[in-house]
Amino acid sequence: MKKFAWTKIRKQQALCLAAAVLMFAAAEAVQGQSGVLQEGNRVPRNGYGQGGETYSLVVDGLGEEELSLTFGG
Repeated sequence: MKKFAWTKIRKQQALCLAAAVLMFAAAEAVQGQSGVLQEGNRVPRNGYGQGGETYSLVVDGLGEEELSLTFGG
């Protein structure tokens, strides 16, 4: 009886892990569509003495309305 319970738990854990890996792969495939963000979700920065740069970014999907952000300088 105990062996059956552990086998069932292991199968559930494996299924959960597989689902997490698939969701991660799907998110990675969809991500990175913005022209401002670079690999690793970083915003490029000018070197010292090269002046400021202003970026605009639209965030959609976090709330009911999309949010427009402007940063830099």
